[in-house]
Amino acid sequence: MTINLLSPFVDLDDELTAFLLQFPGVVDEIGDRLTPSPLPQASVLPAVTYSDVSDVGDHTGPEGRGAYHLLRYQIDSWADSKHEARRVDGKIRVVLDGYRGAMGGRSVVAIRKNTVSIYEPETTLWHVISDYLIHIEK
Repeated sequence: MTINLLSPFVDLDDELTAFLLQFPGVVDEIGDRLTPSPLPQASVLPAVTYSDVSDVGDHTGPEGRGAYHLLRYQIDSWADSKHEARRVDGKIRVVLDGYRGAMGGRSVVAIRKNTVSIYEPETTLWHVISDYLIHIEK
């Protein structure tokens, strides 16, 4: 019997980027400016960065490591104004929060956990941070 297991660490970066950039509402706001953190200096705004915060695997199967992972991603929307950063965050929230389906070749469920707006005085930018829990089964 063969069991299809995920690796000990799941990297969803490419799948998440491709998923978000397939939606016209997101692309209309940020173009292709969706990159891993940190925000590059002198970036064209608005822009979005992301970080993989945690990866919790499942060890309840008979072989130990199972085919389930719970990832936490932080998605950061950057802009010159709070209104613009929140608008970009809203476009991402519409397509990601509550999504159930395929992301790349994986079956996922994405749930927004928390959102906060922050002004960064050093850069004079607004930064909306949203945390998402992404459940992966395969």
